[in-house]
Amino acid sequence: MNSIFSFFKKTFAEVVLFLKRLGTKHKWVTVVAVIIVVGIVGYAIFGPGASNDDGEIAEDVRTVTLIPAVTFAEGNSGNSTVTAGSETVIRAETSGKITEVRPVGSRVSAGATIAVFENAGQRAALLQAEGALESAEASLNKVRGGLRSEKIAVLETAVSSAQNSAVATLLSAYGIVDSAIRDTADQMFSNPESSTPKLNFSSSNNQRLTQLENERIALGKILDRQSSVSTKISSDSNIKTELSVTEDELRDVRAFIDTLIAALNEAIATGSVSEANIASYKSDATSARTALTGALSSIASARGSLETAEKNLEEGLTGAEDTELAGAAASVKQAQGSYDAALASYQKTIVRTSASGTIVSCSAAVGDVISVGNDVCRVKTVSGVSADSYTLPLSSVKYTPAGAFVFVVNENGILETIEVQTGLVSAGGIVVTGLFGDEYIVQDVRGLKAGEKVSIVGP
Repeated sequence: MNSIFSFFKKTFAEVVLFLKRLGTKHKWVTVVAVIIVVGIVGYAIFGPGASNDDGEIAEDVRTVTLIPAVTFAEGNSGNSTVTAGSETVIRAETSGKITEVRPVGSRVSAGATIAVFENAGQRAALLQAEGALESAEASLNKVRGGLRSEKIAVLETAVSSAQNSAVATLLSAYGIVDSAIRDTADQMFSNPESSTPKLNFSSSNNQRLTQLENERIALGKILDRQSSVSTKISSDSNIKTELSVTEDELRDVRAFIDTLIAALNEAIATGSVSEANIASYKSDATSARTALTGALSSIASARGSLETAEKNLEEGLTGAEDTELAGAAASVKQAQGSYDAALASYQKTIVRTSASGTIVSCSAAVGDVISVGNDVCRVKTVSGVSADSYTLPLSSVKYTPAGAFVFVVNENGILETIEVQTGLVSAGGIVVTGLFGDEYIVQDVRGLKAGEKVSIVGP
């Protein structure tokens, strides 16, 4: 560069001396000539054709710093590495002509398609099997179609009637329980609704009296529950469950009344409770027990009627005989087997990779006819730490109308892009997916573009 500058400097001085000799008569010529010479010299020195000392055209090469993606893996401690793993050979599971092959160098995830065989026949067989399966399922549904709609409506009405009857039975049972306790048993207690009820008659068996007093406290929960349910129960409720619960409660109350009758048989007349009182108590308790037994019978009858109505409806909806159903179900099973076989045959024409990595070579090309077991492609996997997501610095992700990308540098020093999907942005960076973990990505992508030549510097 210095030699070129010296040459033009000497030339410029000689031109100026020549122009002086022209004299003052041609001043405008002198000015124009000086401008032209200055322009020529400047362009020669600083223009696009300027060369460096080695005779090469100067080129503005950006420098970049690379960072390992693995250090930003979610959950990584920061000292893990990802290294190149073994090569996985992907082999053909069928014979035929190749119609598609992923290019060498493609990054693929486990399960991704890397090649496709000509499979028009397999697709047609799959569609046919799918149609046969749908037809068999439709036939089964038709067999299950059962009775005509008006007969179904009659059976549905029967179920609704049984439900309403069961609700009425439950409400009646709640009333019988309340009467047996509050109207019958409680007349033999002082403060029966309190936490310390006390029987007002004496007995030769004080232990039985204590038992009754404790059981009266427990019966308060039954009364409260039934009172709450009675205000909201309807045919839309879980009636079967409520029938079962109420049946158990009726048995508990009847057992309490049985114990009360036993205590009255052992009662001792006193000044406050005479023999006549005890006899009256016993009569009332016996009547209450009879009512409870009747309520239990009604509960059982309501449950049976409801179950029968529901079974009749179910059979009406099913409609067909067991043998017809079995035959239709067998046809569906057979059609399902044919469909599964056709699907398996079709899937063999789609060559998929079993491991994530990079396709390093392919033995098959579009148009090749290969046999079962032949190599199709080789995929170099990665070993070490990898993750589903990475929290990268914001400066390492480039956004374009086509999507978000990170940059890597190939062996020729050219920038290449890897598309990523972005997630949460925080002060710590941006969460991305779509990396394997073995990449060394450009730390700062601002101002860079794909295909640009760069120079790598250390972090």
